[in-house]
Amino acid sequence: MTKSVLFMIIMFFGMLLSCKTSKYNSIEIVKLDDYISSLFNKGYINSNPLIVKNGLPVTSYSLIKDSDSIPKMFKQNSLTYIKKDYGFFENIWGDEALNGVVLINDMLHMRCYGPKEVIYLLNKEKVDSEKYLDAIKKYKMTYLNEFTFPMDQNNYAHISIAEITELRIKELKE
Repeated sequence: MTKSVLFMIIMFFGMLLSCKTSKYNSIEIVKLDDYISSLFNKGYINSNPLIVKNGLPVTSYSLIKDSDSIPKMFKQNSLTYIKKDYGFFENIWGDEALNGVVLINDMLHMRCYGPKEVIYLLNKEKVDSEKYLDAIKKYKMTYLNEFTFPMDQNNYAHISIAEITELRIKELKE
């Protein structure tokens, strides 16, 4: 084997090892109808949330409920949600996002680079990383969600959502 071929093989395997991969290993299968009903009963979303599959908005739930446009069964950890009335997502996906968003991610991701943008939402407000990290240190937080979505064909954004609930007990005693 020539040195250049050997070098290319080593580089290829090095790139594969340096890429981050995520795959869903859960075997628990969930019906989309049951998942949405559960979130609606808890008050997290309205009865007609926007469905976003692999980062792309599909349509509102009522329009696909009885159709075969997307599968109705998913692995548990391929589903997540964004609470209703998060205005930030209205700018991305339109007015339907105010009903809440059900995110379906059933793709294998391989990324050899970080996100183009990291977005921190604290009590429905976009903040910088310093303010977000400061709030985590000072306050008790209710973690809502963390996910990535494609911005275009080659880039993606990472979003962390949290809500402040109360001061940490340590600070109250000081």
